[in-house]
Amino acid sequence: MATAAPRRRAQQMAPEQRKRQLLELAVRAFAEKGVDAAKHADVAKAAKVSVPTVFTYFPSRQALVAEVLAFVGDYMLEHVLQPSMVPETQRERLYLSAKIWVDAVEQHPDYIKVWLMWSNHFAPDIQRLYLAFESRLIAQLTALIYSDQAADQDPLEMQDRARMLLGAATMLAQLGFRGEQRTRQEAYVQHVIDNFKV
Repeated sequence: MATAAPRRRAQQMAPEQRKRQLLELAVRAFAEKGVDAAKHADVAKAAKVSVPTVFTYFPSRQALVAEVLAFVGDYMLEHVLQPSMVPETQRERLYLSAKIWVDAVEQHPDYIKVWLMWSNHFAPDIQRLYLAFESRLIAQLTALIYSDQAADQDPLEMQDRARMLLGAATMLAQLGFRGEQRTRQEAYVQHVIDNFKV
């Protein structure tokens, strides 16, 4: 009679480390299975922990979804947009943000895929979360575009231009996921920026 192999215990981690690990693995699960389909069990399997362990950190499906989406949103603001704010001129900021974005699509595709799914999700609870995030995103994109020139600009026009840039970023991500060459993506960026005058 064969005996089952003893179950290996998960590596001990500080609670903050464990939660971050679970969030990172949840982003992967959401990217692979979709926002609606990924479950606590998918995260537990990837982390090699029990399902109750995942529920300890995310006590409901709603909590898991909300925290994963917030984690993805924070990634975009902190790792894509904030570093783009350094150059002095608008054109330099736009080029830098495009480069960081293309790199993110290549190096961290799960975050970008989850963001794309989230931005096109129409379930009321998920859409509400996205609209709250989008207002932060639009504010940061507006700052990226206008920097210190914003005082004499129409706020609605500024938001519209930020949304146009967001739409261009969405298409740029799609080009990356379709396997378009980097040179083709760079040409697209060039066309967008050449036609994006403030």
